[in-house]
Amino acid sequence: MLLESFEFMSRAANFRRYKAKHNLENLPNYGGRLRDVWKFAYDCVMEEEVMRKRNNWTWEHMRGHIHDCKRYRQLYKQKLTTKVSDTLKNDLRNFEDILDEVNIRIQRQLAEREVEQEAMIKKEQEERDAAASRSSGFWGWFYGKKSSTDEDGDKEGAIEANLKKFSEALTQEEKAKLYEVIDYQENAHHGIFPKSFVARKLAFTLDCLVITIRDDDLHDAVVVQLLLNSVTSYVSQRPAADFLQLDMQMKSLTVTGMAGKRNKGGVVTDNEERPAEIVKTRPGAVGDNLVNFSFENNPPSDPDGDLDTDEGSLYDQRLRFFSSPLEITYDARTINQV
Repeated sequence: MLLESFEFMSRAANFRRYKAKHNLENLPNYGGRLRDVWKFAYDCVMEEEVMRKRNNWTWEHMRGHIHDCKRYRQLYKQKLTTKVSDTLKNDLRNFEDILDEVNIRIQRQLAEREVEQEAMIKKEQEERDAAASRSSGFWGWFYGKKSSTDEDGDKEGAIEANLKKFSEALTQEEKAKLYEVIDYQENAHHGIFPKSFVARKLAFTLDCLVITIRDDDLHDAVVVQLLLNSVTSYVSQRPAADFLQLDMQMKSLTVTGMAGKRNKGGVVTDNEERPAEIVKTRPGAVGDNLVNFSFENNPPSDPDGDLDTDEGSLYDQRLRFFSSPLEITYDARTINQV
């Protein structure tokens, strides 16, 4: 229902000006206005479907539309900067009946931006005029004289402005080639701490997570149970070396199904009812853990050596992932119950 409401609103926005033309907006019902409703429907079909295809690409239509947009923008600027009169309100209302909602919003945003720019230019001009008036006349030598500190500040500001212009003039490819030649990294961290200093550490441990699905019709019997054992993660950061390390281990994952007597080859091997092992972890080449994951950004060449003098590995990132095998068994009774 909500999506349908938004769809109807977006459709109605295209015909809003025709509704305003026939004074059909904000009415609780259309009793006694059937003639206007038919005229509204006629205008919608005629202007949006028939005449629109014929007039959209004519020079007169495009020139008139541009003129209406410019005129509406000028009137809206007057509304923002001067006292609003009745004549101005009527002119704005007339153009709002002609233009659609998208063009009205665009012209309003352009008008607001022009007003802000004109205000900034006016403020800068006033500051320059005030500075010029202080530097002229009998006391001009007193106000116009700059101290060495002011001159140094002006020089630093001029240098920063030139560097900014130089940076904006270069493309990304040119910047990359320049940084490669001078061995510079734009996002490198240069701090006062040594490379071996660890600024942040984060450790997370999850001993056990159990998710159980039960069936009320079977006297609250367990249908499926997921058991996740011993999940640990560790994050460390060394800003001076731009080093980030993330380690994660997962011990085991077990999924059991409904309990019952287990058999093998049609022969019952165990009279005791046990849950079916649907998923279980098998020992692998990396030990008993199901998952071992490690990620390093700017890894050192020798993690056990002197990190302050370490020049770093040949690789920018290092990723290690080891996983033990999982044994998955199809249990028809559990699957059917789910």
